[in-house]
Amino acid sequence: MKRLVTFYFLILLPVPVFYWLGKHNYNMEFTITILAYASIYRTITDGVKLAQMGLIKRNEIWKLLLPFSRAKYFKELYFQ
Repeated sequence: MKRLVTFYFLILLPVPVFYWLGKHNYNMEFTITILAYASIYRTITDGVKLAQMGLIKRNEIWKLLLPFSRAKYFKELYFQ
């Protein structure tokens, strides 16, 4: 359970930055930050969790960049 709480904390950690950028009309920075979060940050956090669980190897984390590749690990990522 502790690992799951930490995972959710890491996922939600950048949300205040999104809010601040959106509130202060930094549109280009907001867009870049959202794209970096969705493509880079989430790939790394999801990949590290899956690697720690032994479902993928550390050198296979980059494969999570492919569309819908995380869908088969949905249950493991968000509920275990």
